[in-house]
Amino acid sequence: MKNIEWCDMTWNPVWGCLNNCEYCYARRIAKRFYKQILLLNSSAYMGDDTEERFKNFHPMWVPSSFHKRFPKKPSRIFVNSMSDIWYWNPMWKERRPDWMGPVLDRIQEYPQHAFLFLTKFPETYSYYDFPPNCWLGVSCPGRPTEEMVKWAMTCKNPHFVSIEPLMEEPYTDWLEFMGWVIVGGLTPKPVHEWPWVYKIIEKCKEEKIPLFLKNNIHYGAKFFREFPERI
Repeated sequence: MKNIEWCDMTWNPVWGCLNNCEYCYARRIAKRFYKQILLLNSSAYMGDDTEERFKNFHPMWVPSSFHKRFPKKPSRIFVNSMSDIWYWNPMWKERRPDWMGPVLDRIQEYPQHAFLFLTKFPETYSYYDFPPNCWLGVSCPGRPTEEMVKWAMTCKNPHFVSIEPLMEEPYTDWLEFMGWVIVGGLTPKPVHEWPWVYKIIEKCKEEKIPLFLKNNIHYGAKFFREFPERI
């Protein structure tokens, strides 16, 4: 599956997302690998439509992935590269079980690791108490929503933003509230609007925010591969 440059490994106890982003790499991966996931998870079957739900990227609990072994040495673990945790919330309209509970319980057992979350709906973070080794992130194509800005200004956990893919001229003033900024292009295409990237670089330099440019940025990416001290 897809290698993510800014983490050491991915952990996907939940598979699937209903955001329907036109640029979603995870949905393409799902169509390719869903049969392998099903074969590993006989206990995940939830009726005759289970295979279709996996294939169509409907949010599903994946037991084999939940029990994935973590490395002994401290690592950066991206929790949900194949989902959006907004749909883990039992208050969401489908009234599904609380998937975040067992995930956070397991994280408590591994304080040496940094667990990184991402969502397009940061208001969902307010439903849970995250251990201090959880970095809470928001995914934004350039210009944040009002909810994202409010969250960034008040979040107690370490937090970051993934501007990936960079799809529009970014609004950078809110980045001063971030502990880390990641920027990437539209997979597999590079970012061609260099002035947009430069605007982010200048803001991060001004505010002394660690900046990580993915390889598909191309312009100066090798010079900005920074991580926060606590990760």
